[in-house]
Order: sequence, then structure tokens, then C-alpha cells
Amino acid sequence: MRKCIEVLEEPVVIPFGDIIRIMNICIKNDGPIMQDSIIEVELVIDSNFPREVVCTNVMVSLEPDSTLEKEKLGEKYCPGRTLTSKDMKVQDPTLQRLKMKKILDYKQDKQLSMAGVSSKFTVLKRKDSAPPQVNRDFTNCLEVNKLPLVITPGLNTIRLKKRADSIGKYYIGQMAVHIKNLHLISPPVYPRLLVEVKEEGPTLKLYKNAAPLLSGIEQTMNLILTIGSYSIEPKSIIKLTTSPGLTVQVERDLPLVSSLEIEVGPNFPFTSIRRHLRIMADMLSKDHQVTIHCPWTAKPIVVNLTFSPPLAATWKLQTVELRKFVQVTVVGQCERDLIVEDARLVTTAGETCDIVAKNCESSQIIPNGLSYSYMWEIVFKKELGAELPTLKVEFSVKYKLDDKDDDNKLYRYFFDINDYQTLYILDTNVTPLKGTEFCRAGAVCQLHLTISPAAEHLPVTQSVMYEVLAENGVWAVCGRTAGVVTFGDGAEEKAGEVTLDVMPLCGGHLPTPLVRVSRYIHGESATPDKSSKGDVHPRLEPFSPGQVYNKSKGKQLHVIAASND
Repeated sequence: MRKCIEVLEEPVVIPFGDIIRIMNICIKNDGPIMQDSIIEVELVIDSNFPREVVCTNVMVSLEPDSTLEKEKLGEKYCPGRTLTSKDMKVQDPTLQRLKMKKILDYKQDKQLSMAGVSSKFTVLKRKDSAPPQVNRDFTNCLEVNKLPLVITPGLNTIRLKKRADSIGKYYIGQMAVHIKNLHLISPPVYPRLLVEVKEEGPTLKLYKNAAPLLSGIEQTMNLILTIGSYSIEPKSIIKLTTSPGLTVQVERDLPLVSSLEIEVGPNFPFTSIRRHLRIMADMLSKDHQVTIHCPWTAKPIVVNLTFSPPLAATWKLQTVELRKFVQVTVVGQCERDLIVEDARLVTTAGETCDIVAKNCESSQIIPNGLSYSYMWEIVFKKELGAELPTLKVEFSVKYKLDDKDDDNKLYRYFFDINDYQTLYILDTNVTPLKGTEFCRAGAVCQLHLTISPAAEHLPVTQSVMYEVLAENGVWAVCGRTAGVVTFGDGAEEKAGEVTLDVMPLCGGHLPTPLVRVSRYIHGESATPDKSSKGDVHPRLEPFSPGQVYNKSKGKQLHVIAASND
């Protein structure tokens, strides 16, 4: 046979027949087959050659799905990625079992009239008797990388590979074994084994660090371009556009801009490119957007960013009788320590009051999460009347990251102060009963409650309700815990005094019981006029912070333990 093969001048194509049998076909790719990746197929064949043969080429054709549209009707397809010899066994239609059934015919009196057997013969088609075609196209095929390949008698495992150049659906067609000019061609593989090639497009994402984004400070974000199954033109441009107040830049020495173009540069499939993006937002707005225009898609990518200030401020109004103080607490929110200095408090009501600072003039260092408080006193230039102006206040402080940074940034915080005038002064005192010298645990004492207007010229509410909020386990109120104090127009009725019985439940230095004061608004009486829709029920309204000064806040009372302890 070797001599005959050697003298062949032109290729001779013959079918496999019983010379070679395909026992198993398996697609070795684990996941989906992506474009530009390698398709790997493993075949197990049974050779009936009497001795080893040297193959000059071994191929398996891939047939596009479009070429099989007219032939797919009636064909079977393999649901998995492996075909065995059992799956590929071809059944001869002439040897199939006949489908037979019995026929019984009855008369009208239900007696058997006739019995018979019918058979449904399998219809044979012309292609059942035609030999399999062997002249399939092998222009798109999987091949063996290392040639020549030696096939031994018996079972042989062959692995074929091909780069997935084009996306789409392909089916395993035929196998070809070339022994020089002797070309052995297998019949079409049946059922059809699918090889689907997909493409993975590039993705672009903007990542921030674990720390929150801070306005007014330049920070770094990561712009990561992940290359999919195909390369991108290196000179392609990625354009970034930011919302007003937000600037970006990828170059270290160039200034920040609101519109930036970035060249993709050299890239390879299934790799990623990381670019450090410098970003900075102003202090005027909190929410910003970055719109990314990519050359591979017409739909822009919109990234929403939320910035928080590097400092967070809160304010509180403090009262000492008629004097008013504004306390501003600043908390650091930056991972690095901030140096703050030149804290100022300004109000638009300059003709009404002066702002007097109570702070040191040196700079302070505020670490992340820690706070620092400033204090100012509001000194009124004249006595306040019934109508109080709203104080619009602006707090500002300069900050920087380190001493070498000469570019101080300004943090501003705005707030309004309303209903700040002191209307009432509350004083509470606990004394022992007459005949006893000390307050003792378990013994009844007297709580003296005094509510008086802060000044005679100030407008006062006609009725004030008090509530004694005794702490459980410390104090017990004997009798009523709430009441209403009504003020008259006479000067002798400008103070309300109430005495209540209370009992300390334990010994030691105990805080005096807490008393809460609220406005008490009487309900309007019903009138014959139905158009008047007044509230017939009394109600309570809380005072604003600073309108009631509690002189006894923080006061403690020494209570002696019970005599039986």
C-alpha cells in the first residue's frame, strides 16, 4: 500500500468506510468560546490499518450555521459538548422493526366479524440509498499543530485547534486524514455538534477608593479599561465630560479641566489598562456627574459621584441668663489630618449685635473623626423688643493638608438663629421637711420650683406648663407631676412658685429632678358663630432653645442613706 501511495500523483479521495471509525468527539473549552481565543476539539478514532501510518495532515471541518438552514429540518443536534460512538451510530432504515397493530371488526350485535394485522411501513427516501458525500469544504477547519502525525492500529486520541476568528455558530462537519495524496474523508458527523463563538466587548469603569470623595481636595480615582475578545484601535479616543464645578486630569503636571480626551494606547485582548484620574470638586454642590463617551458604543456612560465636605459643622445656642453664646463644632472627615485656622463668625444683623470671639488665635490640627469647638458671644447693642430679627450667620474657617501647602481653602457653613431671646428663668431646689436637717433616702422632701420672666419689659406667655421628669430609681414624685402656672399683668404676679413632694430613692449626690417647661395655650370656647373654627382643646408648644434658662441645670443634692442601711 505504501508503494501505491508513493506513486500517486494526484489526490485520491475515499470515504472512511471501515478503515477509520470516529469513537468520540469532545469540545475541550470549559466556558464560552470567545473571539480570538483557541477552539480545542479532542477526537478518539479507531484505526483498522494493519500497522502504523504517517499522516501529513488531519483536519475537522467547521460548517457555518447559515449553510445548514435548508438542511436543518429533520436533523438532530447534540445538546452538550461531547459525542460518543453510541450517539453517532447510524441506523439502517431497511433494518428497522415494523410497526404492526391488530385490527378487530365487530358486527352490530357485537360479534366478531373480522380480525387482521396492519403495518405502517417506513417510507424510504432517495438519500437513504445514496452514498454519503465526501467533498465537503475544509477551508474553515481545525488542524493538528504537530505534523506529521503517526496513527497506530486501535484507539488514537487526536487534539485539534483553531483560533476563533469570526463570531457565530458552527457545527462539526467531517474529518479528513491525509496520507500524502490519499485523502480519507469521514461522513458528516451526526447528530450535529455545535461550536458557538461569541465576542466580549470592552468595558470602562470609574472606581473610587474606599475613602469617601471630598469636595475642595484633589483626589485620585481609577479609570479601568478592560479589553474584551478583540483589540481596540490604539489611537481611539475616550472623552470625559464633567458637570459644572468638577474637573479631572490624567496627566500629573497638567491642570485640571472639565473636558478631557484620553487615547486608548496599545492593548491586547483580555487585558486591562489602568489610568489614575485626578479629580476635584468645588464646595458649592454635592452631587456631580462624569459622562464618558467611548468609541465602541454610541451610548455614553454616566457615572454619578457624591462628594462630602472635608469638614462637617454643627452649631448650638448656649444661654447664661440673658447672655447668648454660639458654639460651632467642626468634625474632620478627611483621611489625612487637616490644619484649620482663622475661624470667623459673621452675621448680617451688624446694627443689632456684635460678635465677640472666645477662641485662641493659633491653628489647630483636626484628625479624621475628631472634633474641635469654637465659641462666640452675641452682644446686643440695645434691648430687644417683642419682634426679634432673625440672625443669619456665616461660619468660615481656612484649612489645608500640611504646612507646606500655601493654598488655603475656605470652608463655609450657614445657619439661622431664631427665637433666641430668654423669656423665662427656671430654678429648682430640693429641701428637707421642717424639723429635719438633711435629706435622707426614703424620706419625703420638698421640690421648690420657681418660674419667673427674664425681664419685666419682655413679652411673656400668659400660661406655662411644667412637668417633673423624675428618673426611675432615683426620685419618686409624691402627688401630681405636672401643672400650669398662670401669669397676671401685675408686677406681684410676675413669678410662679410651686412646691411638690418628692422622695429620693437612694443615697449619694443626686441630680435634682428634671423639669420641662412648655407653652400652655388655652382652648377657645365655642361661639354661636359657626364661621369661627377655633380649637376648643388646650395644647402645648415647646420653647425654642435659649428661651428658657435653667439655673439649676447640673445641680446636685447630697442625700444621706436611710437609717436602716
